[in-house]
Amino acid sequence: MNQGFYSGSNYRIDDSVFHLMRRAFTALTASMEATLDQKDELTQVQVRALRCLLCHGTLRIVELARLSGVTDPAMTRLLDRLERKRLCQRVRTASDRRVVNVVLTALGRAIAEKYTPTVIEFQNQILAGFSSSEFDHLQELLERMVKNSSQSSADQEP
Repeated sequence: MNQGFYSGSNYRIDDSVFHLMRRAFTALTASMEATLDQKDELTQVQVRALRCLLCHGTLRIVELARLSGVTDPAMTRLLDRLERKRLCQRVRTASDRRVVNVVLTALGRAIAEKYTPTVIEFQNQILAGFSSSEFDHLQELLERMVKNSSQSSADQEP
């Protein structure tokens, strides 16, 4: 285990990995938002939620929020909007009425599928110039950071 890459003498926020990842995420989000076809009047967060449901099937609200990268309260508001557009619905489970699942409607499935080529094209444009090994390495590094973050969170629980 390393002793750490940063210290008080060499830490600059503009060069920190976390800051660079936040800048990348912000730039990617804005770019994806501009890429989306606005005739459906969907934001990139709404499309991401629909795509998560398409890929994972029925999900509990908290699971969908985690996969979509939004807070639980923000997910509730997002689902309100998607339900008004008849793209998904919340369904209580028969075995435990406290548990609420989210499912795509037929229209929601069609919209999510419609955006698949757009999402693929966007990601391929962002990764243009990467070699296969660089792409694999980037995925590996990001997965390791997620794992390290998860372990760090678990270590801090009482």
